[in-house]
Amino acid sequence: MSLAVDKKIKKKVPKRRTKKERIAMLKAMPYRRFLKTKYWAKVRVLVLSRDKYKCVICQSNIRLEVHHDTYKHHGDELNHLKDLLTLCHKCHQAHHQAMN
Repeated sequence: MSLAVDKKIKKKVPKRRTKKERIAMLKAMPYRRFLKTKYWAKVRVLVLSRDKYKCVICQSNIRLEVHHDTYKHHGDELNHLKDLLTLCHKCHQAHHQAMN
């Protein structure tokens, strides 16, 4: 993060990233690290809440995971929550196997 100097108080303050810069930063990081970000935690809670904390396939509420139906908007999920689904671990695994 770059720093800017506030001329009034001569103090270094973090420079705010643009939306484009934030998306690029999220896309550039390894996926496992991305899943540990505060950003993903916020997105995850929104999707789980929208889906009433149940798997959209079997309605289970055990071992829930948030699945990207597409990575087209990776890094900008907050504006594309429709790209994400709540799945239990079992259905998530089956979904990926069916895609292969």
